[in-house]
Amino acid sequence: MSLVQVERKTDDAAASHTIPAQDTQQLQPRTSFLSLPGELRNYIYQLSVYTNINSAINILQTSQPDLFRSILSPPVFRTSRQVRHETLSYLCANNRFQLLGLRSASEFLTAIGPAGRESLACLSLVLTSLPRHTSAATICISMLKDAKGLKYMRLVFEVGLELEDFSSLQVSILRALYDAVKSIEGLQFSWLLRRNDYEGWANGIDRQEFPRRVEFFKKQATAIFGRGDSVTWAKFNSAERIT
Repeated sequence: MSLVQVERKTDDAAASHTIPAQDTQQLQPRTSFLSLPGELRNYIYQLSVYTNINSAINILQTSQPDLFRSILSPPVFRTSRQVRHETLSYLCANNRFQLLGLRSASEFLTAIGPAGRESLACLSLVLTSLPRHTSAATICISMLKDAKGLKYMRLVFEVGLELEDFSSLQVSILRALYDAVKSIEGLQFSWLLRRNDYEGWANGIDRQEFPRRVEFFKKQATAIFGRGDSVTWAKFNSAERIT
């Protein structure tokens, strides 16, 4: 038997054990996006949703359709239920949000669902007036109870010179708002009285009257939230860090 014949037989034997190309493809496991490691999916979410944001994301929409046309408009939010869940979690855990008013807050907290609320880490709620109605406040308070991952929250009173006494309804709403989050482990909560209306003196408020009202406002707020800060005549900065 020649060497050439041996090699030919060896090749024939190997060929007899060769798997057809179509069978090889069938044996290879299918790779889907959700089968990728979580770290890699998070990196993709980082590239897909609001990269390089160095300031707080301001929410001033008053309806969920507005939110879906703006902050929740990227296609990744509509890929699948699980991808939407993970993207909302990533978005809320890695960004700072400034919610302008209770109605915007209630719509936003509803739109991001349980996944987003549970992942929220840094939140600022700006009130341009004391709450007068319970509907939006009730929704907001209910939604905030899900924010178990919240690390920082600041309540900002962006009010005019017409500082007023807290009514019993307003006290109950503000106290319920604070009660919804104060038991969250590790939460740093603060409140701030901020003013930026330089034309207020024309409204008939005396220069000596305004400081008195500020102090009275702070006293009422302190009774609900504890000690806070007052930045009088500070220019409003939408990119303010709240950490």
